[in-house]
Amino acid sequence: MVEWLRRGCLVQVTAGSLSGHFGKRAEATSHLLLERNWVHFIASDSHSLEKRPPAMGSAFEVLKTRYGQDAAERLCIGNPKVVFFGTKMTNQPKAIGLDRHKSSLGRFLHDAFRR
Repeated sequence: MVEWLRRGCLVQVTAGSLSGHFGKRAEATSHLLLERNWVHFIASDSHSLEKRPPAMGSAFEVLKTRYGQDAAERLCIGNPKVVFFGTKMTNQPKAIGLDRHKSSLGRFLHDAFRR
């Protein structure tokens, strides 16, 4: 993943991961990635309104509380809009720590969870 980010690939995190819907590990991992500005989109992961409804409202609130209104709007509205219309993505915060990690997300997570 680190190499993909270095090459300009974009990353998304599932909305339910932000609130712990998929467990504490998924929640912690999603926040580690967000803290380092390695995430470009929040995905609804909605399969249906009954079985897995979109959790974008709660994800937006988590983002707004932890990372600020600008981050929430960028990840949930601005960046998806750019992709939808096929325009150039701008105003992205600099990714933190890509130079410190050799090439694997696994090593990054291992180091992060050792703290």
